[in-house]
Amino acid sequence: MSSPAPRISGPAKSLLVAAAAALAIVGYGLAGHLQHQADLRAHVAACEKEANRPVTKPDGQDVTLRLMCDPRELDKGVDLPAGIQGQIVLAQREVDGGWGEEGLIAILVLLVGAIPWGWYFLLERIREMRQAALGR
Repeated sequence: MSSPAPRISGPAKSLLVAAAAALAIVGYGLAGHLQHQADLRAHVAACEKEANRPVTKPDGQDVTLRLMCDPRELDKGVDLPAGIQGQIVLAQREVDGGWGEEGLIAILVLLVGAIPWGWYFLLERIREMRQAALGR
């Protein structure tokens, strides 16, 4: 015969659920961060495609349009550039912003989920010390 499956206590369940929720939150934050990086790469590629195209001035003279597409260099200015360069700066700021909010929320969820487990763990240690003091 097979032995019955081990039962997980209530506090351990809350800790496991909190850990799973924290991992889901971190995964969501990571997915958002990766999406911001992909957006930045797409904007830079569009800028580079547009960077060297020939343009005809109103006087009929052909010139080559030169655009700076480096996100770090573009973000050094005080004002937000117009057009694709402005989109690059905004995308770079999103990437630089990281995903600290999701990480903080995940830590808080994990800590709140660990409260019941910690409480029952401490109660068990107190019970063991009481029984040792009584000589049982």
